Amino acid sequence: MSKKIAFVNGSPRSNKESCSYKMIQYFTDHLQDHYDTFIEGNALKLCRPNQDKALCAHYQEVLTSDALVIVSPLYVDNVPSSLLDYLHRFELFTKAHPNLVTHPLKVYAFINCGFLGGYQNHIALEIMEHFATRMHFIWSGGLGVGSGAMLNGTFEHVPREAKMQHPIFAGLDAFVEAIQKGTSIDTPHNQLLVTQNFPFSLFAFMLNMSWLSQSGWKFRKIYAKPYLK
Repeated sequence: MSKKIAFVNGSPRSNKESCSYKMIQYFTDHLQDHYDTFIEGNALKLCRPNQDKALCAHYQEVLTSDALVIVSPLYVDNVPSSLLDYLHRFELFTKAHPNLVTHPLKVYAFINCGFLGGYQNHIALEIMEHFATRMHFIWSGGLGVGSGAMLNGTFEHVPREAKMQHPIFAGLDAFVEAIQKGTSIDTPHNQLLVTQNFPFSLFAFMLNMSWLSQSGWKFRKIYAKPYLK
C-alpha cells in the first residue's frame, strides 16, 4: 500500500543553507524505503500574500498523508511566527473543509536551538503537541537538538562516530525509526532532548568570539545602544 509523508520547513531562512532544510534532506534520504511519496513545503513561502491557492493545495496534500513532520529552529522558546501562521491557517482550513479530514494524521517535530542544551526545546515541542491535539491528529513525538548553529556546520563534516556527535545521532536514529514504523516516541511526553557532547566553556568561548568578530574586533561596538538615542 502506498504511503505518503509531508515535511514542513518552519525556518524563516528560505535558502538551502538553513539547518532545517538540511535536516529534511537527511530525513527523506533515510525514509526512502518506507514511504513512496514525499511532500515538502516552506511555511514562509506558502503563507506569503497571493499564495492562497498554493497553500490550500498544500494542505490538501498534507491531509492525504500518513505523517506530517514539522522541522523548525527555536525562536524564544517557540517556533518562528511564519510557522505559527502556517499552523493557524491549517486549523482554519480543516474547519472550512471538514470532509477533507479522512483520518488522524500522525505528527512529528524536529526542533533545533542555538543553545547548547537540547532541553531548551521542550516548550516548543509541547506547543507542537498542543497543535496536534487541537487538530485531532496523533502526536507521535519530537526531537529537540541543542547547538543548532554548530550542528549546521558539523553535521555533514564530522562523522557520526565522533564522540561529540554520539548523542545527536542516537536521537536521530530513534526519531527516524519511529517515523519509519509509524509509531510514537516512547519517552515522557513523547520527547527526545539531546545535546552534543561538547564542553559548555568552549561553546561559550566560541560564541563570544563570534560576537567580537562581527563587531570587527572593535570591542566598544558590543556595548552600543543605538535605539536609546
